[in-house]
Amino acid sequence: MRAELSTSGRRHYFDGVRYLTIMCVVLFHATMAYSNSARWWPVTESHRSLALNVLLSILDVYMMPVLFFVAGVFAVPSMRRHGPGTFMIGKLRRLGIPLVLITVFSNPIVSYVRHVRMHEAPMGLFEFWLGQLRTAGDMSMTFLAGRSTDSKYIDYISLWHLWFISLLIVFFAVYAITHIPVLKRPWAPPVNDTPGSRRILLTMLVFGLVAALLVGIFGMCTVPRTWVRIGPFLVFQLTRAPIYLGLFALGAYAYSRKWFEDRTLPGAFWIWGLAAFLLFVSNLGFIAAMKNHPDLPRWFGAVVNGVLRSFLGLAFTGLFLTLCHRFFNRPSAVSRSLGDATYDIYLIHLPIVIGLQYLLQSLSISIYLKILVVFVITFAACWGLSRWLIKPHPRIAVGVLIASFGGLCVILV
Repeated sequence: MRAELSTSGRRHYFDGVRYLTIMCVVLFHATMAYSNSARWWPVTESHRSLALNVLLSILDVYMMPVLFFVAGVFAVPSMRRHGPGTFMIGKLRRLGIPLVLITVFSNPIVSYVRHVRMHEAPMGLFEFWLGQLRTAGDMSMTFLAGRSTDSKYIDYISLWHLWFISLLIVFFAVYAITHIPVLKRPWAPPVNDTPGSRRILLTMLVFGLVAALLVGIFGMCTVPRTWVRIGPFLVFQLTRAPIYLGLFALGAYAYSRKWFEDRTLPGAFWIWGLAAFLLFVSNLGFIAAMKNHPDLPRWFGAVVNGVLRSFLGLAFTGLFLTLCHRFFNRPSAVSRSLGDATYDIYLIHLPIVIGLQYLLQSLSISIYLKILVVFVITFAACWGLSRWLIKPHPRIAVGVLIASFGGLCVILV
C-alpha cells in the first residue's frame, strides 16, 4: 500500500485509513489471549474478560473489508503506471516473497508456542520446524469445518495472519489478468466526469447486495466459519471471501470512476458511524436469535448473515474514509511514514505479539495493562523495523529473520 495517492493534499487521509486500520489489527491480536472467544490462541490467560469479546467482534467485522477496499483503490494507479506484467511482478516481490519467508521462518514460532502449551513434553523448535516443513508439499484443497479436520492440520505449516496477504495476491492476479490487452474491454467508455452522491451510494448498494447473495449461497452450502486450505500458501474463510472480493473490486471501481477526485465518499462520518452501529447491534441480535432458536431455517440464517456482514463492511469502510477525510486530510511526515509501513507491520507483527503475551503470562497485573503493553511495544517495534531495516535494507532484513530463527532453534532445544 504505497502512497501513490498522496501527491494531492485532498488524499492524504488514505494514509490515516491504512495505519489506523493496521493499528486495529495489532490491537485485535494483542487482545486475543485475554478474551473468552479465542481459546485456540497460542497463549491463553487464566483471567479473561467477556467485555473483550465485544471489542473483538467489532474489530473482526470491519478490519479486513477496509484493508481490501484500500488495496483495490491503490491497485488502479499502480496498474496504470506499470501495466499488468510489471504490476504483478512487483506484487509478488513485495508480498509473495515475504509471504513465503515469514511462513517458513517466523510463523513456526507462533505454532510452536501453541505446541508447547498443548504438550507436557514438547519437542524442540528445530525438530518441530522440520516436521512442519514436511507438510509443505501437501497441495490438496481441504475444508476446515470442525475439530476433526482442524486437529489434523494443527501441526501443518501455517499462514496464520498471512491468509490476508495470500488472498490479496490472488485478487491482484485476477485484476492483472483483466488488464491484459487482449482481454481488456476496448469498448469501455472513458470516464470524464465525477459521479454524484446518489450514483455512488447506488453503486455501493449493488456491490453490497451481490456480496450478500454470494455469502448467503456459500452459507447454505457449508458449515459456518468454514476455512478453505489450498496447499500451504492459500487459506481463506469461504463465507467472507465474497465480501473481501467485493470490497476490493469496489475500491478499484471507485478510483477508476473518480470517486476521490475532489472529495471522499458522500455523507458525514457520524451518519456512517450510526449506520455501522445499528448494523452491528442488529448483527449481535441476529447471533443471539440463532443460538436461542436453532430450529430456524438454515437459508434464513445464511441470507441474514450475508446481508448484515456485507453492509457492515460497507458501513465501516464509509466510516473510516469519511472520518479520516475529516480529521487526517493534511500532509504529515509521520502519517506518510506510518502509511508506507502498513504492509510491513502486518507482515511481521504476530510473532512479536505472541512472544510478548507469553512473557507477560507470569506477571500478576491487569489484563488490560497487558494488552496495552503488547500493543504499544509491538506497533512501535514493527514501525521502527519497517522504517530503519526492512525498507532501506531488505536483504539484511531477510538475514536477520533467518538468523533470529536459527538462534531460537539453538535456545529452544
